[in-house]
Amino acid sequence: MAHGQLALGEMFFWNLSSDVGIDSPNKPDDLELVRFGYCCYQLWPQEFMAFDEDLKAAVRDLRWQGGYDKDLQSVIDIDQKQFNVRRDRRVSVAKSGIAKNLSYSKNQVWTIWALNTVMRFALPGLYPSIDMDSRSGPQITETVRYSFVSRSWSAETNPNW
Repeated sequence: MAHGQLALGEMFFWNLSSDVGIDSPNKPDDLELVRFGYCCYQLWPQEFMAFDEDLKAAVRDLRWQGGYDKDLQSVIDIDQKQFNVRRDRRVSVAKSGIAKNLSYSKNQVWTIWALNTVMRFALPGLYPSIDMDSRSGPQITETVRYSFVSRSWSAETNPNW
């Protein structure tokens, strides 16, 4: 199941339980988290960073909820091309241990970490409670419930979220 995780000792982020994209398990909760993260680009304040026109167009047409489809794969492919990251056509799990650095190489952060950054800025005041956004789906609700209830996490106990 997608889940909350602490990086750098205390910074919260949403991580995947399995990869999303071509030739991947594409579990429903992971799919919904990746789709939601990419859709948050629609809300991204443009003054922070300009995005490739192809990515803007692909994200604009992406549904907030749903399974694996050609539209989601297209967004993943365009995103990898824009940021010149390894083109494995997947959003990968940020691996334990390496997640402490938030990157998988010297120059590249995990895509799921980048999507968390988008969610933070696109949903000020809600993140990490992304289930409170009306566009989130049932898998996100379950993921948030699992992460907070099963681990007794809260903003009060982790103020650096």
